[in-house]
Amino acid sequence: MSIIFDLIVKLFLKIVNNYIIIVVYDRSVDMEKKVKILFKCLFTFILSLFIIMGVDRVEAAEVVQGKIVKTLESSQSDIMGTGSLSFTRKTAIDSENNTYIAYCIQPTVAFSKDASCTKTDTALPTSIRPKISYILSYYDRVDFTKKKHENANLSDKEYFITQMALWYLLRGCQTTGTYRCSATDWKAFNNFLFDFNTPSSSTYASVSNDVAIQIANIIKGTNTVATIPTASIKLNANNISFKRDGDYYVSSAISVTAVNINGGHTVSLLDAPSGTIVTDGSGASRTKFGVNELFYVKVPTSAVSSVTNIKFSLKTDAQSNRIYDPYGYDCAGGAQDITIIKPRVIPVTDKVDFSLTVNSARISKVDLTSKDELPGAHLMVKDSDGNVIDEWISTKEPHYITDLKPGEYTLIETIAPDGYALSTEEQKFTITDGGDIPTIYMTNDKTKVSISKVSMTSNEELPGAHLVLKDSNDKVIEEWDSQGEPHVIYGLVKGEYYITETIAPDGYILSEETVKVVIKEDGTADPVVMKNEITRVEISKQDATTGKELAGAHLILKDSEDRIVEEWDSTEEVHVITGLLTEKEYTLIETIAPDGYEVNPESVKFTIQKDGTVDKVIMKNDRIPEQVPTGDILVTVIFAIAVLGLGVGYYFYKKRSEVKI
Repeated sequence: MSIIFDLIVKLFLKIVNNYIIIVVYDRSVDMEKKVKILFKCLFTFILSLFIIMGVDRVEAAEVVQGKIVKTLESSQSDIMGTGSLSFTRKTAIDSENNTYIAYCIQPTVAFSKDASCTKTDTALPTSIRPKISYILSYYDRVDFTKKKHENANLSDKEYFITQMALWYLLRGCQTTGTYRCSATDWKAFNNFLFDFNTPSSSTYASVSNDVAIQIANIIKGTNTVATIPTASIKLNANNISFKRDGDYYVSSAISVTAVNINGGHTVSLLDAPSGTIVTDGSGASRTKFGVNELFYVKVPTSAVSSVTNIKFSLKTDAQSNRIYDPYGYDCAGGAQDITIIKPRVIPVTDKVDFSLTVNSARISKVDLTSKDELPGAHLMVKDSDGNVIDEWISTKEPHYITDLKPGEYTLIETIAPDGYALSTEEQKFTITDGGDIPTIYMTNDKTKVSISKVSMTSNEELPGAHLVLKDSNDKVIEEWDSQGEPHVIYGLVKGEYYITETIAPDGYILSEETVKVVIKEDGTADPVVMKNEITRVEISKQDATTGKELAGAHLILKDSEDRIVEEWDSTEEVHVITGLLTEKEYTLIETIAPDGYEVNPESVKFTIQKDGTVDKVIMKNDRIPEQVPTGDILVTVIFAIAVLGLGVGYYFYKKRSEVKI
């Protein structure tokens, strides 16, 4: 805290210094800006104060955790019967309101029941912590079911013996160190402990011999303690064998070796074949056993594979044993330091993998490409004499055939999985006694059908057609646009399917044909070819009167976007245009008329229907009328009058002549 406080002070002085430099000495800064700088300084300082206050709270909280917030004591009688070695029994209550039996670790130092004690790693020397754990947990380990320390129900005698043994362990620092004591004060006690086998010669000859012996035995026990004990369990199953017994393969007896485990253990099977069980000696299925109780693993013969891993683990928890850790507490105000023990839960486990090997074969029915297991195939295995040994329907797991005699066998597929072609190849394999277990793979390729969309005339693949494949229930299975090459559909199950065209390729008539696709029992299918007829339009240039085809007209055909599609000169034959788009409007225009005919000023529009129908496109021309010039007509009229006048004159002349005669 002092370091942090110094930093805050330095920060504040720095802020003040900067403010003075800017506000007092820098005349280029206006007053409004100086006020803003002042507020920034104050804000920074206040924020710093909040930070240091927060750090102080965190540190305080960390100190409170794990603290013995209250200690209790009760006076007891003189167990030794001497009047000189009486004791005060103590308990401690932690911050979580848990009660523990407490022991003094500083002989001759006064104990205060109101002392506040804090857990510290330095309160107990590391070298003797295992011995302290051994001494304090002695009576719990003798009879762990009573949980004496946890329930604070040690007898006064047991408490006294434990305290004396602890003090004896700590007696080495008589004059200096944490566990300070006076040699004079401890002389009588040391003499008593050293002479416990012959109490009559000690100063405390009247002391009960069993008390002295128990103290001495506990102290002797610490000589063999180097670490705080732990718990473990081990499966004795490294050389387990299996024998067939009816419908099961039964293991030899399995046992466990347990350390500090007085309760039972639980057996579980991991990844075992279906139907595998754990039993006791009577054959009853169980999962819980005592430490010294034998058990067995039973595997159904119907589920045995070539190599079966029967995995299981044994677990025990703290309900069955107590492992104790010592905790030292430094008590405030120079009061006597104390120690307690807390139980620790130690889960233990062990796992052994089993391999049960018999004369077996592993059959895998797999996808040719992915190698995934395929369900639904009907398979059988025959021996060399043609006898059916086994037949089954494949699943998503390999199939195992057990108890096979040495010899040659044949794997046959009779029905393919849905969506796959039947495998016609027979797989042969050999079984040898005690040899390697073969894995036989039988592959299946997915059913496939090739669908071609081609021109009626050229048989070339056509892009742009939209096709739909439906099953017999009118359910859409797949739809696609043709790409100029056959379209392949994989994985269709056996049955009938139907293909229809919803959009024709550009320049072709929509096919109204529904094509049937059949996936046969063996998963094969004949290729499917769908044809489209190209659009065809006849354009006729005719005489308006006779309907005769006219040659020499120059015609242009445009689409709806005014782009020229085609232009040509008419002949005496109808002009044919193919490959025009359906449902699109086209316009026929004449730019040059045939000789002797007028240009048709009106264009002709037409549209090809989806089914390719279109009226014959006809554009007609009228002949140019014959015209006589005006001067020629006048001459002709005069000439005609003159001829007529001559005729009339001749007539009258002839009449006169006849009269004169």
